[in-house]
Amino acid sequence: MDEGRFQRSTRVQSDILKRVQESRARLETEIRKLLHEVTRIAEQALAHAKKLRKQGVPGNEVRLLARKESYKPRQRTGDSRFHF
Repeated sequence: MDEGRFQRSTRVQSDILKRVQESRARLETEIRKLLHEVTRIAEQALAHAKKLRKQGVPGNEVRLLARKESYKPRQRTGDSRFHF
């Protein structure tokens, strides 16, 4: 292989590696955002359930209310692909 081909091959390989690394970084950022959102929603649900239990609502009703609430349409900002 002549020197020109070798340099082009090395450059292409380097470019592909860079693109893969950038894609991975974007994906990791998106996953982190989604995990934070899931955590936030779970914490809100737990706080709501604790509040209901403190008000004397039986556990089975708390679960039914939580399930019913999860099916209500919500106003969300950001990516609408995921509805928790």
